[in-house]
Amino acid sequence: MKRAFATGKPEILNSDQGSHFTSSDYISLLQNNSIAVSMDGKGRATDNVITERFFRSLKWEKLYYHTYTIPKEVYRDIRAYIDDYNRVRPNQSLGYARPAELWLTPWIKSVNSRLFRQRALHGGRA
Repeated sequence: MKRAFATGKPEILNSDQGSHFTSSDYISLLQNNSIAVSMDGKGRATDNVITERFFRSLKWEKLYYHTYTIPKEVYRDIRAYIDDYNRVRPNQSLGYARPAELWLTPWIKSVNSRLFRQRALHGGRA
């Protein structure tokens, strides 16, 4: 997390209620970096559906079809997939826009940030 914070910090960080996310060290790290803590409620299995879907796509579209010999090759392919996913590939759930088009546009970024905060405060619902 400390290395990730060197490149940027979110306003809110959402997690499940696993012991590593509820530890005092983890909570203190977020609070010391002025990051709001958001945790999924018990039994909220669908909260991670977007992330789970992304990783399923990454594995089935890229990783399972290659034989890697060194970790650097895996890193390179994952980096290329994420870049393609964000900047090239249209996303059906975004009205066939590309994620980078929405998140990198300043006025939309502020709208998305407000929606994200509202959803976090209302248990995933805006």
